Amino acid sequence: MWILVLYISYNLLSFLVLNSAIQNVSNKEFLSYRIYTAIECLCFLTFFHFILLNPKAKKALLGFTVLFICISIYDLTQTKAESFDSLPTMVECLILIALSIFYFYEQLTDSSSLFLYNTANFWIIVGVILFFSGSFFVFIYAQNNAHLPSFNKTFKLIMGISSLIENILFLIAFIIAKNESKTIKSDRIASNTKFLQ
Repeated sequence: MWILVLYISYNLLSFLVLNSAIQNVSNKEFLSYRIYTAIECLCFLTFFHFILLNPKAKKALLGFTVLFICISIYDLTQTKAESFDSLPTMVECLILIALSIFYFYEQLTDSSSLFLYNTANFWIIVGVILFFSGSFFVFIYAQNNAHLPSFNKTFKLIMGISSLIENILFLIAFIIAKNESKTIKSDRIASNTKFLQ
């Protein structure tokens, strides 16, 4: 869960301070979004590294990480930072949605996970799927329409609703994780008590 806390902290810090600071220093409006996209994707890829079980999936995850970094660097060097970073954002969406679907496949084929919705990872993955699938097409249109006032209104509305849903699902995940840690602690105490007797 620490990687999710890091992502949420960066998200909040970026929204409050970093975006405007980067824009003021660089005089490039969308540079802060490019940095945000890279950090966001790397946080989620790290999260998937911890929750995926299949060794081949972890190798593919490494390949996806290298692919994303190469595309981000290419996009940053070949396009102006005054435009929205649609290419890295679309690649990020596709990678994270594919990994989310694979996570569910992996969990559904595992006979030991009967109540998948009782785990924190389930709610995090649902949040990831809903956010990135809900905003995928908006990211595509943002490349050419980001400077239009009518598009900006729609973009902010869709992103706001998607972020709200994602954060509510992350909150549910944190609550479940807290309850899981309490259960683990009480089980340890009970087993230690039996051992001492």
